[in-house]
Amino acid sequence: MEKGFALFGIVECRTSYFILNEIKNLTKISPEKGVTYFLASLNTTFLYHLIQMSSLEDTEEIRSNIRAIDMDKLLYNELEFYIEKDVLDYLKKVKDDDLIDKVQDNVDQLLEQVDGLKKLIDDGGSQTGPNYAYNLLVNYEKCFRHHYGNSIFYVKFNKYKKITAHTLQALVTSYNTEGYGLQYFNDFILTESILHIHSTKLQEILSKQEVIEVDQESLDTLLLKLNNLLSSYVKKGFFNDFAKNEIVAIQLENWNFGQQYNSIFTNIFTILSRLDLKKEQFAPLIKTLIGFLDIEDNLAHYNIKELENFILKRGDLFEEKDLESILNIAIRRDKMHNHKYEGLIRNIPKAFLKHKPQYKYSNINLINRLLLNCQREDGTFKNFRKAINLAQIADDPCKKILYGTFTDFLNMQFDDEFYKLLLHAGVIEFDKGDYFEKYLSYVNNRIPYRDFKLESVESINLSFLNFILLISKLKIDVELAFFEKLTGLNTFEKWLLNPKRFDYQFFDSNWLIQVAGYPNFLKRLSDIPDIVIAIEERLERDFNSSLAEIKYKFLKKWEKP
Repeated sequence: MEKGFALFGIVECRTSYFILNEIKNLTKISPEKGVTYFLASLNTTFLYHLIQMSSLEDTEEIRSNIRAIDMDKLLYNELEFYIEKDVLDYLKKVKDDDLIDKVQDNVDQLLEQVDGLKKLIDDGGSQTGPNYAYNLLVNYEKCFRHHYGNSIFYVKFNKYKKITAHTLQALVTSYNTEGYGLQYFNDFILTESILHIHSTKLQEILSKQEVIEVDQESLDTLLLKLNNLLSSYVKKGFFNDFAKNEIVAIQLENWNFGQQYNSIFTNIFTILSRLDLKKEQFAPLIKTLIGFLDIEDNLAHYNIKELENFILKRGDLFEEKDLESILNIAIRRDKMHNHKYEGLIRNIPKAFLKHKPQYKYSNINLINRLLLNCQREDGTFKNFRKAINLAQIADDPCKKILYGTFTDFLNMQFDDEFYKLLLHAGVIEFDKGDYFEKYLSYVNNRIPYRDFKLESVESINLSFLNFILLISKLKIDVELAFFEKLTGLNTFEKWLLNPKRFDYQFFDSNWLIQVAGYPNFLKRLSDIPDIVIAIEERLERDFNSSLAEIKYKFLKKWEKP
């Protein structure tokens, strides 16, 4: 039974079917093995729809045999007379999903109670009563032991996955309930989350959770599991390099198993990016990780995304040579119109800037290779955006190549979006060439298309708003002559462009509320007394927390005249 369960775990359904069929034949005539006979029959019924996806000749025969299994007849006609009543009642509950339904009801109820407790504590209340986190873990462990202990295939279906997701969601809420909640996570529930929660759902649950505390033993266990996952795919080659483990590589050709493997890879890094890892703890895995990335061909760009986030957040765990090796792998394996490695190429330079700002990239050959991968062989299409961030960490010879390629492209066919990204990255200065004037002309042409709706103020064109945020970030002097190219501005847009020269008899304090999330723009307002006066008058008659925060965080104090 355990072998069939393991094979089902890697979605080898036909082999699982034949193993279960043999178990059924061997145990059907043995009354003392009635429970095993029941479980083998039940698990076989779970294979019906999965077997349907097979294209082999015996598929319809297998499905016909599965359809012929009558679990009620098996219980009441075959097993009822030689299995103890309490055991039979238990098997009936298993067949009817009563057990897993009860677990799900308990989890849903505990989730509501945890949410209610969190709200109560946040509102200043207190409570004495049950330990919800403990009850969640006990409830989930019972479900786990029931399904894994009995090798029941239900663990791969949505109901079990939903229970896992709701349990983790409730535990995260409990963890954030100060004084009343979970103190730390253990490897059991985190491993279950990695195995059974869909990647996007796991990221959603943990989206606001920057840090997860775990005990040291659990941390070591999770790192060991990552090492096992990576090592399962790679093996040492003849020259002490890495080669594919062909056994796992063949299994990955099975689409379902490949998706499961990729999901585990993604989820592990979703979890690890929130743990307090030390450099010496993670260091033993880095060589295997690099070898894995160098040869794997199963992951998609969205699977690698969580690794990118991990490197961005915890680039301090890597040596410079390790980050450079991963960057080199991404460049070597990058292809035109294939986004798989684009994220690594964009984000590893960011990790260098954040964690190792003195580093300079100097591989001219790979720089040239990357630039070739950004264009078709016939030159009819070019897109150099993924190479922009590399220019931020390149040494002078490499930077010269990148800068020359970028400006050649702008000279041939000006691309406003590409130019804007270059400005944001600091790769090009706004006063170099005539590119900024071309960009202004583009923005001016877009101004009449005011398709971005804002609450309580006039609509605005999104390109114009992005332009305002860009010049605010770069601190460009809006008094320069070429800003006169911008025409047809409404009052709101005139204020955004040049708040210091604005006629404040036309000012609307609601404008400030709309730009409250743009600190670079708000810094431009710091020494304008008319704005302080307008905010104070507004707050006196109608308090607004956003306006109050802007006043005390960004504006100088001014006395009314």
